[in-house]
Amino acid sequence: MMIALMTNNYKPFIGGVPISVERLAIGLRSLGQFDMIHVHHPMLIGKTAIYLSRKYSVPLAFTYHTRYEQYLGYFKGYRFLEEGAGRNKGVVSALEQKFLYGIREKYLPAYLLRFMRNCHHIFVPTAGMKQYLIDKFHFEEPQIDILPTGLSEDGDYVTRQEIGALRIQYKAEQIPLLLSVSRMAGEKNIIFLLHSISRLKLRRRLPVLRRLWRFLPPVFPTWWLTG
Repeated sequence: MMIALMTNNYKPFIGGVPISVERLAIGLRSLGQFDMIHVHHPMLIGKTAIYLSRKYSVPLAFTYHTRYEQYLGYFKGYRFLEEGAGRNKGVVSALEQKFLYGIREKYLPAYLLRFMRNCHHIFVPTAGMKQYLIDKFHFEEPQIDILPTGLSEDGDYVTRQEIGALRIQYKAEQIPLLLSVSRMAGEKNIIFLLHSISRLKLRRRLPVLRRLWRFLPPVFPTWWLTG
């Protein structure tokens, strides 16, 4: 089997894409695959993947992991312009807002569409992402398959005893235990989760939510993992 998995980032960086790439590689090795290139980013390494696909006449697959227009704020140049547009007034602010809108709503979608048209097949991790591509870029359904991020068979899974101990530790033996596991990053919507729980607690007098009130103890981090 010869299959090239191409990505802009990988371990030791901790993130969804490196984990997905690693588990995909493990799964493909166990199944066997024909020669192909599978790229996981449309920018930077994406152009290299297209070049190699054409040079060696092998199929090119692409996994659409991320809503890229929602990540623009993580690019320093875009964030600088966005902050400037918020500070400036009048014509300058209007021009900056128009420029930012053009990047987000026109240039970036056009680039992504052009890139994906060079791919033989597209994978997405969820049904929601598949529908997004169909609605946004007007792809036909057979062009896209759902390929969820896998779970490692030899992973460190918790036992029932460990779950029981966790419930005892946080006094949740007889009530639902809400657990969110993620990187401490803005796109994980941690603040949104906290606000949502807070709003539920504020509305505890509503009949439908009255029973939920006792299920919502104070929220606090349990531990930190680094790597």
